[in-house]
Amino acid sequence: MIVKKLMSNLINLAKRKEKASLSIEAAMILPAFLLFLLSLVLMVQLANYELLWHAAGNVVCQELEAIIATTASIEHDKLHDKVLGNVLQKLPAKVAKKALNVKTGMLSAKYLLRRHIDLFQEINCGQSGLNSRLISNFKAKVRLNEARHNLTYETNYTYHLFFWPVKRQFKLIVPLWNVYPFDGYTQKDEQSDEKTEKTVWSEGNFKRGDLLQKKYAANLPKSYPTINKYSAGVVTSIKSVDLTNPSLEDPFYLEMRISNLARQLSNFNGYQAKNSNWPTIQATDIKARKLLLIVPENSPEDKLAKVENILKAYKQIDYEIVKHEKSYRYKQTEAETSDKSDDLGGDTHDLD
Repeated sequence: MIVKKLMSNLINLAKRKEKASLSIEAAMILPAFLLFLLSLVLMVQLANYELLWHAAGNVVCQELEAIIATTASIEHDKLHDKVLGNVLQKLPAKVAKKALNVKTGMLSAKYLLRRHIDLFQEINCGQSGLNSRLISNFKAKVRLNEARHNLTYETNYTYHLFFWPVKRQFKLIVPLWNVYPFDGYTQKDEQSDEKTEKTVWSEGNFKRGDLLQKKYAANLPKSYPTINKYSAGVVTSIKSVDLTNPSLEDPFYLEMRISNLARQLSNFNGYQAKNSNWPTIQATDIKARKLLLIVPENSPEDKLAKVENILKAYKQIDYEIVKHEKSYRYKQTEAETSDKSDDLGGDTHDLD
């Protein structure tokens, strides 16, 4: 009897020790596991913020690019007020005001950075409290490269991985169209350059689009949404992208540019025309969707391969990539190889 009781006490003691040991192990392992999970969540969140920051930067540069192209068309091609109005109405008033004054020095890194941060917060639903702890110390610079006829918008920022600050950089190139009368770069200068061949890619966006749509048999009005051609149930979007553009060296920007064209066509389900001269296309009329993407003959092969891979993901559309003439828009002469650029100023900002 005594032996049984003694054995029972020993067993209970062993169980208590085992439980205590497990509790100690759990107390040691759990914080490390939670720290690991927190690290993963933080890294995913930081990667997400970085993607949103890049997306906002692309929008800022697209707005600026559109305004510069529009301004060029106004001065040299006498663009109709209706088209100008449509473009400007889609852009924030401040963007139009600042960008239209690029030549007079009104463009500043401070303005672009403020716009960039506003868009970033808007995309991220305005949750600036957490953002300011994870990503901060934004700095921006705008540089003019007269040799390559473009502006470079560069942002530097810091994101905080626990106690370790990680410095990051994001850079985008905004072309200054050849018809835009920027200092040291005018139509007259280009025409006097015997080394530069005149092709359709030398034109501004609007004129180039008109020429190529006419060349490839567009049969819909210029302002018709999304598509340019309709025949036998096939809706065709005729678009052109200059793959020699240095800004498309950024894979993120290239994917966003091409995906946007494919997505718009994929989502096209007809159009109820309000203008009696325009055709109405019902969803039931559409048998197939086709993207006719026109690129320069001297497009880099690696970019062409990336474009094909992007388009293959959109199963709802067919696509055809057509090479048309060579682009010399971004070609450098021997005198330009120094790659000089003028710093137009910088600014530092944090999230509010």
